[in-house]
Amino acid sequence: VLTELAICLPVLTLLVLGSIDIANTIHLKHSVTIAAYEAAQTSTCQGGTEAAGRSKGLAIFTDRSIKNGTITFSPAITKDTAPGTYITVTASAPAKNNTIGLTGYFRNSTLTVSVVMRKM
Repeated sequence: VLTELAICLPVLTLLVLGSIDIANTIHLKHSVTIAAYEAAQTSTCQGGTEAAGRSKGLAIFTDRSIKNGTITFSPAITKDTAPGTYITVTASAPAKNNTIGLTGYFRNSTLTVSVVMRKM
């Protein structure tokens, strides 16, 4: 019985910790995706600004306790940005500061999502 426990316990422990780590990383990726989409939608709507979009994305990061997240826009949105211009919004968050990191597998990665929308 002790031999079986000695073999199975480390495998089961690794499986449980790995599952928690992967689930946490999937949640982080989903949160970054939502922040990018909401920032793009807010900034590309009629009368929308880059500042409003960035504020919306960062608010989502704050609500979901994501640290050191960034939102960037390309090209920059100004009052002269023509309707129909494609705007790329990129949201990023480092896994190191935002996951439990039980296994350390995702520790050195940065999750990045880009969303492209047309300016209205």
